[in-house]
Amino acid sequence: MAKPREITGLDCEKRSLAWVSKILLTRFDEMAEFRHAATGFAEIKGVHDMRVAARRVRSVLRDVEPFLDKEPLKEVKKALKAISDALGAVRDQDVAIGALKKWAEETEGDDIKAGIDHLSEEKADKRNTARSDLTGIITAEKVDDLGKDLKSAIKEASADAEKISFSDAAGQMVAANLDEMLDLAPRLYKPFKRNGLHKLRIAAKRIRYSLELAALCSGPDAKKLAKEVSRMQDFLGELHDCDIWIDELSKRLTGEPDENEREAAAWLLPLFVRKQNKEYLSAIDLWEQWRKNDLVERIKALFG
Repeated sequence: MAKPREITGLDCEKRSLAWVSKILLTRFDEMAEFRHAATGFAEIKGVHDMRVAARRVRSVLRDVEPFLDKEPLKEVKKALKAISDALGAVRDQDVAIGALKKWAEETEGDDIKAGIDHLSEEKADKRNTARSDLTGIITAEKVDDLGKDLKSAIKEASADAEKISFSDAAGQMVAANLDEMLDLAPRLYKPFKRNGLHKLRIAAKRIRYSLELAALCSGPDAKKLAKEVSRMQDFLGELHDCDIWIDELSKRLTGEPDENEREAAAWLLPLFVRKQNKEYLSAIDLWEQWRKNDLVERIKALFG
């Protein structure tokens, strides 16, 4: 995963909204730079890097909205979501194909391998469609136009907004995202409520990105805290992926698959169930570690 471009020259204490434009446009340009790699499809890394960059743009946009007039940003937000969704559709199939290839190498059963190959072919067909859609959404002209629209929208959205320093704004962003994660935290103890765990994952991702953003002025401590939070995001992300696989494999087994596909699905299903359990237990263990080492209080103290 490509590291975010360094943003320099921020005046952290000056009451202004100039930092909004500087950060958002830097993050957007970073995303746009991955467009060629994402549509070349020579390596799956290009799509992944652009997807992560698009998440960063959208995360910053969400975090700065409380300080701006939201209306001018609506259409830009929709366009960025469409890009993220298109990138995600390709990335999901890339990951699925990679996982199936790995599992195929670990089985010695010819019938199971044949079934996995069939599943891989289905995923490849879906990926081809997703790639075609993505190529149409992120043409050079469309991305360039969106960058211009973003610049205009930021200018309009900040025209009459109250000025605030980046340091103060960053503290408020982190506090808001931390409150959201804490509100959702009890859902971690409801393992069969998948939607709740999925929402908690998104909340962890948001606090992580806001901590990374705040680190532009808060320094390395915020980065260290962001890395700690990213571990929860990773565990819950893997858990969510297992949920999707388990649902798909279960549907295939209760349908009318051919014999090879049935054998493959029956072999894969318990593997994902075991992985699902492992990731869930890791998430629980990490949360208990956070309770003991006062992660939440350390975040609050950094911006208190």
